[in-house]
Amino acid sequence: MSNIDDENTTEKIYDQLMALNRETFARGLFETSYHALVAAFYAASSLQADKLLSLVAQRAQEQLWWFDHYAEEHPFSSASATRNERENLYDALVDQAQTERKKAEWDRKYRKPSAPSEEM
Repeated sequence: MSNIDDENTTEKIYDQLMALNRETFARGLFETSYHALVAAFYAASSLQADKLLSLVAQRAQEQLWWFDHYAEEHPFSSASATRNERENLYDALVDQAQTERKKAEWDRKYRKPSAPSEEM
């Protein structure tokens, strides 16, 4: 399988995970939804895809907003995290996605491409 095929497959998996996140969130399967979003983050991260990482961060912010406005007692809400003296999982995912996006940007800007290996 070529590198382009691998990237296309990973992008398709990312799309499926984001769709699964949306569907499970709408059905109230919040833990499943969260883990689908985390898996989408890892797919986007492996591609070093700025736009996809930004979309993960945006989705996490939107879902956290929903918990904070409609389900303050849920363990995923900011109120619950504060009450239990821990970091909110969605906030952590937003930070992770934004950091990974910046890292990918830096790598493209400052890292030299690898030298092609010589075929014998």
